[in-house]
Amino acid sequence: MSGYIVTQQKKLLGGINMYYDYDYKIYDNYEEFKQDRPDISKKLLADVGESDWMNDQIYFYPTIEDYAIYELYEGWYAGVGLDFDKDFRGAPNPLDYIDIEAFGNALTRTWDESMYWTDGECVVSTSCGW
Repeated sequence: MSGYIVTQQKKLLGGINMYYDYDYKIYDNYEEFKQDRPDISKKLLADVGESDWMNDQIYFYPTIEDYAIYELYEGWYAGVGLDFDKDFRGAPNPLDYIDIEAFGNALTRTWDESMYWTDGECVVSTSCGW
């Protein structure tokens, strides 16, 4: 598929060799998303309906955990100044103690439903809103 960016990030958390990997894809529009993810795209369209969002970029996170880690490192939490890439000078890294699955599920219960959607496994978002 052309036109989308596949991103995989690796960030060091806490001690040596402790990494969280997370993946997401950015699609140029709904048609491109539909070609790559036909089942998910049908569910999304059935839930949110047709609108201008279909011409906007679509962000796809394969799991709720991928979305949660993205939010910590690149999303809202990074924007408020949380920095987990720093040296804690021997103190424990707080991320080592966060249940990422529980955190991701909590995010899905509190987000702006006009911009985020989940089928319980993956997360899809757009900056345009549904």
